[in-house]
Parts: sequence; C-alpha cells; structure tokens
Amino acid sequence: MSRVSAFALSALAAALLPSSALAATTLLKLGQLDTEISPASAGAAEFLATGHTDAFVYEAGTLPHIDTSPAMPGYLAIDSAQCGGRGCARVLSVRFDLPAPLANQPLNLLYSRYGSELDTVRIDGVAVAHLSGDESSNNLAAVGLSGLSAGTHTLTIQYNDSANASGHWIDFVRIVAP
Repeated sequence: MSRVSAFALSALAAALLPSSALAATTLLKLGQLDTEISPASAGAAEFLATGHTDAFVYEAGTLPHIDTSPAMPGYLAIDSAQCGGRGCARVLSVRFDLPAPLANQPLNLLYSRYGSELDTVRIDGVAVAHLSGDESSNNLAAVGLSGLSAGTHTLTIQYNDSANASGHWIDFVRIVAP
C-alpha cells in the first residue's frame, strides 16, 4: 500500500500522468472528467443519488461498464450534517465482474475529486492507497491495480474525515487497461 497525494489536474499534472492513461481502454467509467469547474459541486452534477448513507454499493455488473450519470452519491462525508441535502456516503463501493483474469495485465484506477480530505482506496478489502489532494483544485490520482482474477471484485473508496473535515466531491472513477 502507498500513500499517494493526488495532484491538481493542470499542465503539471498532465505532464506527470502519461496521456496513454486517459486514452487507455476503459473497463469501468463512473461520471465524467470535468477538470477545473467552479463551484466544485458542478463537477459532480452527474451523480444522481440523494440523501446520506454510511455505505453505498454501486453494482456495475460485468465489465466493461460505462455510466456517465450513475445513480450513486457524488459526495463523500462522515455524516448527513456535512451533506447539505446532496447525495453522499462515507464509504463508496463499486462491485464489478471481470469476465477473464487480468493477472498479467496491469490496470490503473483513475480517481478525480475535489478536496484535501484523506480517502483510503481498497480492492477486495485490501488497502492499495491513501489519497489526499488540494482543497482548491480538481485532483487526479492514478493507482496501479494488478493480479485481478476472473470473478467479482469490489473497489472501495472510504472518506477518512481529515484536513478540513467537510467532505469532498467526486468527479469521476475509471479503471483502465493500457
């Protein structure tokens, strides 16, 4: 597991993230990459769920799966007091099925969000990264995933109530193969 600081999606970030990562084969896509939008809530407008839940599970089914307006929370926060009437959860899980093993093929999770709070990313219950970002910009992180067998897997993003402890917006979640 690594601690990764998501970087602002800017010219510097574009230089650090190979263009092939964004142009790769998309296996899972939830939401849309909006880059710099103000206010940040506009970047999560495509997420359709309402109300607060402690843990939300999005069922993606068999990959590939593309949903640019998913019925899931677009805001991660500890409790309903931080949600302000928007759809939010403390833990967001995405369950998906791989039709074939990808043991020898590296995958990348691309996760774009707004806010400086700390998230823990897990695949099948194993922490693979701790992510934080910059409060004033869109933050894009790339996390390597490898060795996934055929079958059902769960990607989990857990909000950890750090930094300014107010929650943060999700921009998009993608899993890509080179």
